[in-house]
Amino acid sequence: MRQTLFFIPTEIFGVPLFGVGILFWLIVAYFVWRIARNMLTRRKTGELVSDILVGAVAIAIVAWIAPSLNFGYGLPVRGYGVFLMLGIVLASIFAMHRAKKKWNIPPELILSIVLVEVISGIIGARIFYVAEYWRSFIVSDPGAGVDLGATVRAILNLTQGGLVVFGSIIGGIVTTLVYLRMKKLPLLATMDLFAPALMIGIAVGRLGCFMNGCCFGAVCDAVPPGVVFPVASPAHYYQMEHGQASLGGFNLFMPKEEDVPQEETLFHLKEKNLGLMTFSAEPVVVESVDTGSAPEEAGLRPGMTILRAGALLPAGGEPAADQIEKTVMYTPVGTRGFLNFLYSAGFPGRSPYLVLEVTGPPDSEEEKTESAEEEAAGEGEADAESAAEKPVPKPQRIAFRPGPFDVRAVHPTQLYSSALALLLAAVLCIAGRLVKKDGFVFALMLICYPVCRFLIEMVRTDEPSFMGTGLSVSQCVSVLVLLCGAALMIYALSRRGAPAFEGMFPPTEDEAKG
Repeated sequence: MRQTLFFIPTEIFGVPLFGVGILFWLIVAYFVWRIARNMLTRRKTGELVSDILVGAVAIAIVAWIAPSLNFGYGLPVRGYGVFLMLGIVLASIFAMHRAKKKWNIPPELILSIVLVEVISGIIGARIFYVAEYWRSFIVSDPGAGVDLGATVRAILNLTQGGLVVFGSIIGGIVTTLVYLRMKKLPLLATMDLFAPALMIGIAVGRLGCFMNGCCFGAVCDAVPPGVVFPVASPAHYYQMEHGQASLGGFNLFMPKEEDVPQEETLFHLKEKNLGLMTFSAEPVVVESVDTGSAPEEAGLRPGMTILRAGALLPAGGEPAADQIEKTVMYTPVGTRGFLNFLYSAGFPGRSPYLVLEVTGPPDSEEEKTESAEEEAAGEGEADAESAAEKPVPKPQRIAFRPGPFDVRAVHPTQLYSSALALLLAAVLCIAGRLVKKDGFVFALMLICYPVCRFLIEMVRTDEPSFMGTGLSVSQCVSVLVLLCGAALMIYALSRRGAPAFEGMFPPTEDEAKG
């Protein structure tokens, strides 16, 4: 996993590169030249419109989007984005080469279809992801409610990952079908042509998911095939939130099932997975403390209730007692509130001191034994009186630096998906040579890929049950796509006649001579 590969400097010899800078004027000059040449040579109107649209998008990216991505170190180049673009480029080259070699289709025509597919595919993939994890995109201000502007920016921020493959497939297919109808190109034959290229794009793009650390699988203690992602990775956050990894030396009690509404599911492949981020107003109670850890040395014990929490960055060494007492404290509401505080304070990526105000259980085993004997005796009012007389444990503040953080190995489902997509691309190429029926290759992709995705989803744990089905969103979509693929397969095999592209693009005189 490596989310950021490197940073692009924002200035060259003191001159801004982004915004209204060097790249802005270079792009403007280039597209003004192209548009002027287009008008002087009286080329097709479609090419002129295409130049204007592409130029407008390029200028928007350089002038507004790129500067907003600068975090002080320059413009970050993400591993996710690099592999996503590499997948698009390789898939496009493969489709153009295959189309030219098999049917003599001009590369320019294939490139125009690719642009439509890419834009609509990215939009569809983002819509699916936002629909699935929409709660994580809502940015709210405690005083003013939902911050609409910040929420929209979070939705449009693709640099941190967040695309669903099925969304890209569906969005790309629907928009491409409309575009092909406008261009009067054969629908099924064109989709057959692009099916293997789409699988190549997915195979490379999934490597970007691996670089980003998203789309990971369940815990897999066997290494290999298990892969250990770094601290503060998405897999690490998930493990902490579900009790699979400690919070830097201690664990909290999970919310009780009876405190959370239950849902009946049609299937049981994806059951409701309770975790620390499940909403619950129950007190935050320590379940266990690792032996020899910093929390134990500071005095944190199992059974203690965390009343308030704060973060402290001392000038040097361990914090003094007066620093601990003056620390600004936050009162968490349930375990979700406590984890949200930890994340906002920089845990576990940073390492400030964690200050906890806790109230503990009985200090000694004798007190625990006495309490148990009194309950067993059932003395009624006498017990109530003695309980009232017993002093309430006084809250105390403790400070420690959490860690080390342990991260368990998980199934690299990103690599599984990449390998299966690459294998499927080879199968589709072979099938296209053996069966000369328009729509067969595309239908085969719609059948095989959902099966692969359904099985991989069984290894993943980051997607919950969807709409009470007991299946994830991707599994539900897999079933629908599989049914559509089966229907299209029956239709394709029942069709008669030669492939639609046969003789549609005859060779030119130069090509015939060559």
